[in-house]
Amino acid sequence: MTTPAIPRLLACGSYHPGHDVHWIQAKRSHEPPTVECVASVGADGWVTVNLDAGDGERVWNHDPGRLAALLARTAGRAVLRSHNVLAVPSADGHYCVSVASAPSPCPEPDEDVGGLSLAELVLRRGGFSVPASQVRDFIGD
Repeated sequence: MTTPAIPRLLACGSYHPGHDVHWIQAKRSHEPPTVECVASVGADGWVTVNLDAGDGERVWNHDPGRLAALLARTAGRAVLRSHNVLAVPSADGHYCVSVASAPSPCPEPDEDVGGLSLAELVLRRGGFSVPASQVRDFIGD
């Protein structure tokens, strides 16, 4: 059986749950609780997470094709972590996938967010990450 290729990451520009993983979210996802599970994903982005205790829950991700390919490599084994992260084991760690309790649309790809304040950017995109050299542009100094 051939292992499916992992599709390119769909980076939509939203850090709301279920979309792109922010680096702080990934780092904080190591905090308890973390629960080993078996997961599967449908084409609509709904993920069924079966926990070891026999309990299950459903979460959503905006990139079901990529998540399905990741889960196929581990027979569905994953770790449901804190901060809305589903971690799928890889050869050198884990792929972190953001999950949500409800679906939400990806932002328009050509949306210009350059004129937004930091507060507006957080509300619109769920967060941001900019190089330190550009921070002055946001605070007007």
